[in-house]
Amino acid sequence: MRRKLARKIRLYIRRYNRDSYRSNKIIEALNLIEKKKIILVYPKIKRYKIFLIEGNRGTYLTVKNTYCSCIGFTAGLMKDKIKPCYHLLAADMIKEDQAKKLYIEPEKLYEAIIKHGLESIIQS
Repeated sequence: MRRKLARKIRLYIRRYNRDSYRSNKIIEALNLIEKKKIILVYPKIKRYKIFLIEGNRGTYLTVKNTYCSCIGFTAGLMKDKIKPCYHLLAADMIKEDQAKKLYIEPEKLYEAIIKHGLESIIQS
């Protein structure tokens, strides 16, 4: 089921990028890239690229083509309406050399998220 959902999200992102280049979400995603508000987390966990993205209302954990912790994406999943947020679009569009890098062990990342929140990781 997760693979089917991840595939559906990837296909939707590709279609969204192709069909709606001038949409507000694409413009917001490009702004995140331009303002360097995207942090790529190293080491990669399995095959997933994990990003911390500083959005308008907070910092979000984003897994490329799969998940975003923002309310818009999460609420969409609950309603079974899969539409990528601009954080997911930015993670899909960014090249590795454009993103800031954060080197943190997965266990420390999980611990920091649970105990202190995402903002604490960015501030350190």
